[in-house]
Amino acid sequence: MPPALNETSAGSILNTCATTESGHDSAGFRSAAVMNFLIWKSIVFRTVERRIDRASFPCDDYISDSRGRLKKVTRQLTILARLASDVQLMFRRPPRLQYAALCYRVKKKVNNVEVLLMTSRDTGRWVIPKGWPMSGKCSYEVAAREAFEEGGVRGAVEHEPLGSYTYPKVLKDGLKVTCKVQVYVLEVADIAKNFKEKGERKIEWVSCDEAVKRVNEPELRDLFLLFKSKMAERLQASLPKQIPAE
Repeated sequence: MPPALNETSAGSILNTCATTESGHDSAGFRSAAVMNFLIWKSIVFRTVERRIDRASFPCDDYISDSRGRLKKVTRQLTILARLASDVQLMFRRPPRLQYAALCYRVKKKVNNVEVLLMTSRDTGRWVIPKGWPMSGKCSYEVAAREAFEEGGVRGAVEHEPLGSYTYPKVLKDGLKVTCKVQVYVLEVADIAKNFKEKGERKIEWVSCDEAVKRVNEPELRDLFLLFKSKMAERLQASLPKQIPAE
């Protein structure tokens, strides 16, 4: 513990300084008084720093795991670490927003649902058509346009998103950002022979289960499973009801 600064010790220091100013004591005694004060100050500061460093507070934060998903974590941070965390959070870039289309078709003879997958032009991984917001177009219109430009498909797009997923992206300038993608379901009615990015990607129609195996983003996998469940209910409801035999 640092020495207590009581009236006696404080008065002693002040008297020493006053005596020194009046010139009644030697320079050596004056230096000793100043040195004692500096030593006491150093001890107090070190003790306070140790107590501050040991104090900790719960702090909520969001981090990206190895697959790009944002997770909420609660950590015990010291005061200095908490300040550093808050400053970092102030300058953290918010997720960039994109819109995507989950395109599907129903093979009516077998009542089977297939979804559209394509490869990314930069990494070659399996993805769904998506793009950045466009001026003058709402989110589902952007999703439908990207579906045509990237995959050559047209159809009826739902106006409410099925859900969303996140993934890490490296922009052209090398900046690494997190993208949040809102996904809209699009029922394909027509496939064009020519479209903007024809030949730039590999395109395949696969089952939802196969799509789950191919895509990297866990949240996108969950969306394929959710879509599979919804479509199973829809197709079941569309089957003709059997009339019980009399």
